[in-house]
Amino acid sequence: MGRSVDLKPMVTSEWTSSLRNPGARMGRLALVFLMAAASLVAQNRSTPVQGGAADTLVATGVDVDGDGKPDLVTYTDAKGTVVRDEQDFNHDGSMDDFRYYQNGQLAREEIDSDFDGRIDLWVYLVGGHSIQRYERDTNGDGKPDTVRVFGGS
Repeated sequence: MGRSVDLKPMVTSEWTSSLRNPGARMGRLALVFLMAAASLVAQNRSTPVQGGAADTLVATGVDVDGDGKPDLVTYTDAKGTVVRDEQDFNHDGSMDDFRYYQNGQLAREEIDSDFDGRIDLWVYLVGGHSIQRYERDTNGDGKPDTVRVFGGS
């Protein structure tokens, strides 16, 4: 991973505590991306993470809380299009939220909502913002127990 950028002076304690609230995540994530993007463009902190010119992804990491570990990592392809990003919401050093993009739009999000190291919520989106379906693992076996479909599909 490339060197991290410390955004701690830009973040208030009220804002970071709201990030720890899973219900507030979606609204706060956009702010994290804007702050991270502005800082990283100026600082140019990125690292290639896969071999081969055609499939090389560039990982860009941000250390929001100043602990030396990335709290947000964004992966872009050779054209600069975001392919995936990961975020550590509870700042324990493990990523808790994984977002996957298709054609530059958010298509799927996988969340470890109870911070036990296992994904327990899958959200599928249409058009980058409309929830099409979500699945939740309620008994910890790693498989969806609850599925909800929106929009009749």
